Amino acid sequence: MSIKSMYYEIVINGKEIDEKRYSMIKSVTHEDTSSGSDLLTIKIDDPDLEFLEDNIFVKDATIKFLGGWYKGDVFKFDGYISVIDVEFPSSGTPEVTIHCMDLTHLMNRTKRNRTWKNVKVSDIAKEIFKVYGLSYKVDDTKTKEESISQNDTDIRFLSQLADNEYEDYIVYVEGRKGYFVKKPSLGKPQAQLDYRSGNGQILSFRPRINKQTKRREVGKSDVNLKDKRVDRSITNDTLSRPQSGQSFIPTEKPVKEQAWQYDSKKNKWILK
Repeated sequence: MSIKSMYYEIVINGKEIDEKRYSMIKSVTHEDTSSGSDLLTIKIDDPDLEFLEDNIFVKDATIKFLGGWYKGDVFKFDGYISVIDVEFPSSGTPEVTIHCMDLTHLMNRTKRNRTWKNVKVSDIAKEIFKVYGLSYKVDDTKTKEESISQNDTDIRFLSQLADNEYEDYIVYVEGRKGYFVKKPSLGKPQAQLDYRSGNGQILSFRPRINKQTKRREVGKSDVNLKDKRVDRSITNDTLSRPQSGQSFIPTEKPVKEQAWQYDSKKNKWILK
């Protein structure tokens, strides 16, 4: 039985980190969510604080991560370094934690206070995506709202609007395209990942189920007793619903190998 080796590649501000810095990496955690922002967290044992001497503090420092298995499935993360934590323990090596956010980082920097009048939620999503130069795919929400107030960052505001729709909507950014769409129904799985069986691609995982409140469409009828006319309308109510998300957390330090390299443009492995 062959043992699969992890493959990963980290590029900061357009330059891949060197072998010495690879050796300092303690763990990499990628959190992939169905709606909102995807996150990447890199923990580093850095006794001489060499990472802090790099240009990771530059405003909007970019980061690219490729991770997976040699000659197997690889996932990609493109985003920005958002927060850097440094821990100086009473004994042992200082630890640097680099928190990264996907391209929604740009939509999460400024808290805005504004009110939208007589507009559909889907139209709001289009306008916000346009501000960031994004193309978009937006499913029509049909109903015009008299007034919608924003008191948060753009991505958090869009996430709240998606959660409040009585149909299941999700919002995310992929590449240079923004999505505010109905959650697709379960279809054919894109891939099969095995935990403690088969090819053992997943070393560990941690599902999460959240209880959230969202709107639902409710029918309402008023009867006029004088002329017996029935007025029907649609109103919004709230209900609790579960929402799930999961994160993939490697529990072993990836091994850097040189024989094979993943070509992210062609989405395939090539022999160097």
